[in-house]
Amino acid sequence: MQFYLSAGFSLVGRVVSAPLIFCALTVFYTPALAESLDEMSLEKAAYHHIAVVGTSSKSAATSTASSKTAPANKRLRDYKGEYMKKLSPGGKVYFLACRRDYKEALALLAKIPKNNTGSHLYVKAFCLEGLDRHAEALKCYRAAKASMKVGTAGSAYGFNPGFRFYFQSAAAAINAGSEKDCLEDLDVIEEKSLQRSPNSNYPRYVRAEIKKRRICMVERKGLHKEAFEKYLALFSETGDQFKLSQPLTGDAQSKSRAAAWLQANPNRPQGVSAEKLGIYLLTAGKANLSMGNIPQATAILKEAAAIEMPHLVWESGGDDPRVLRMIKDESRKLLVKIYFKQKNYPLCCRYIREIFNDEPFQAMKTRYNTISMYDVPQLVSEQDMKEHDERLEADMDLKDFIFDPRRRQFANVEGVSKKR
Repeated sequence: MQFYLSAGFSLVGRVVSAPLIFCALTVFYTPALAESLDEMSLEKAAYHHIAVVGTSSKSAATSTASSKTAPANKRLRDYKGEYMKKLSPGGKVYFLACRRDYKEALALLAKIPKNNTGSHLYVKAFCLEGLDRHAEALKCYRAAKASMKVGTAGSAYGFNPGFRFYFQSAAAAINAGSEKDCLEDLDVIEEKSLQRSPNSNYPRYVRAEIKKRRICMVERKGLHKEAFEKYLALFSETGDQFKLSQPLTGDAQSKSRAAAWLQANPNRPQGVSAEKLGIYLLTAGKANLSMGNIPQATAILKEAAAIEMPHLVWESGGDDPRVLRMIKDESRKLLVKIYFKQKNYPLCCRYIREIFNDEPFQAMKTRYNTISMYDVPQLVSEQDMKEHDERLEADMDLKDFIFDPRRRQFANVEGVSKKR
């Protein structure tokens, strides 16, 4: 089956916002996995969440990396428990927060005396935001920033966090609807990233992320037309991918080809892979669009854009995830064009956001959303710092990944990050 290409349309790639960097937070258990985790450092293995894999990842239940989650014939070590025994109470809080065990981290933090320093307030805010308690998180971020001022709690201990703190504070401000706090945080991030970055490329990636966060604030205010124009400007840096000035319908020749294809393919294929179904839906959507059947084209393209990506490489049934992503993105581009013609800017924003490698609002929960141990000196001990590998912070600066023990690599997964 071939893609039906109406006038002015082509299957093109997506905007690349940053190179792929390994980040291990969530994995799925298979018998081969225990050996792979044992090859890691204890800290690195402890950060993994393990789930038993059945026939589908949809039925897999995530849990901690402990022997209770493994089949009886292959038990996993309690990596999390073993590592936590090496940590101080504050070190345990730090580890649990970065591991996304937010409720557990908050419960332990409440038991620590003198927990009102900048470091303590920072970790509390981070966990509250992870639990979608945005207003409470913003209040704690404000208090943490206030502790940096001379004469207030924590200033004597050197609480002076880096760029991640301000990204996370800005995310809380966006979600809480505080434009003032958001813009103040975003204004200082670039300079902070230059002061202390995991590698020399970070400032460039940070600048790109700042642009998207500013647009998110505009959209959150309800200024959808302005937000859409700003999102569009980011894509325009790599050429006109949406061709919004061109008509939705095709010329006479295109309509003739579209009519012939629709007549020859009246029914969608049954029992086929996601890739083959996606090709059919995208082709049918383009054909209906060329014919001027806008409502039908919209419904079909929305279905193509919503095709679920496989969570595990071996679940894809031979499909190439890259092809599936291209099908979804091409469908989204056409939906953007349709809604642009209809002046439906909220939906323009929705579908253009989904074309980014990392959907901007989802990225606030994953990108640069870990805590540097260097930023919480009042919370952790010297022993915690000795046990900690700072390189893992860069690994956890991007979205969650799933470990594929059959291919011995980490495979990207959309929307894996969960509140715990």
